Amino acid sequence: MKSHTYKVRGMHCASCVAIIERALAKETGVKSAVVNFASETAK
Repeated sequence: MKSHTYKVRGMHCASCVAIIERALAKETGVKSAVVNFASETAK
Protein backbone atom coordinates (compact mmCIF):
# COMPACT_ATOMS: atom_id res chain seq x y z
CA MET A 1 0.00 0.00 0.00
CA LYS A 2 1.35 3.43 -0.96
CA SER A 3 0.99 6.52 1.16
CA HIS A 4 0.90 10.03 -0.28
CA THR A 5 0.90 13.37 1.50
CA TYR A 6 -0.66 16.43 -0.13
CA LYS A 7 -0.73 20.10 0.85
CA VAL A 8 -4.27 21.40 1.44
CA ARG A 9 -4.98 25.12 1.47
CA GLY A 10 -8.10 27.08 2.29
CA MET A 11 -9.36 25.14 5.31
CA HIS A 12 -11.10 27.45 7.77
CA CYS A 13 -12.36 25.11 10.47
CA ALA A 14 -12.61 21.52 11.69
CA SER A 15 -15.72 21.06 9.57
CA CYS A 16 -13.59 21.59 6.47
CA VAL A 17 -11.37 18.71 7.61
CA ALA A 18 -14.34 16.35 7.89
CA ILE A 19 -15.69 17.34 4.47
CA ILE A 20 -12.32 16.79 2.78
CA GLU A 21 -11.79 13.43 4.53
CA ARG A 22 -15.22 12.19 3.40
CA ALA A 23 -14.64 13.36 -0.17
CA LEU A 24 -11.22 11.72 -0.39
CA ALA A 25 -12.48 8.46 1.14
CA LYS A 26 -15.08 8.18 -1.65
CA GLU A 27 -12.43 8.23 -4.39
CA THR A 28 -11.55 4.97 -6.12
CA GLY A 29 -8.44 3.34 -4.67
CA VAL A 30 -8.43 5.35 -1.45
CA LYS A 31 -8.46 3.11 1.64
CA SER A 32 -8.41 5.94 4.19
CA ALA A 33 -7.86 9.67 4.36
CA VAL A 34 -6.50 11.72 7.24
CA VAL A 35 -6.50 15.52 7.04
CA ASN A 36 -4.54 17.63 9.50
CA PHE A 37 -5.88 21.14 9.98
CA ALA A 38 -2.79 22.51 11.76
CA SER A 39 -0.24 21.35 9.18
CA GLU A 40 -2.63 21.76 6.23
CA THR A 41 -1.91 18.27 4.89
CA ALA A 42 -3.90 15.29 3.70
CA LYS A 43 -2.50 11.77 3.85
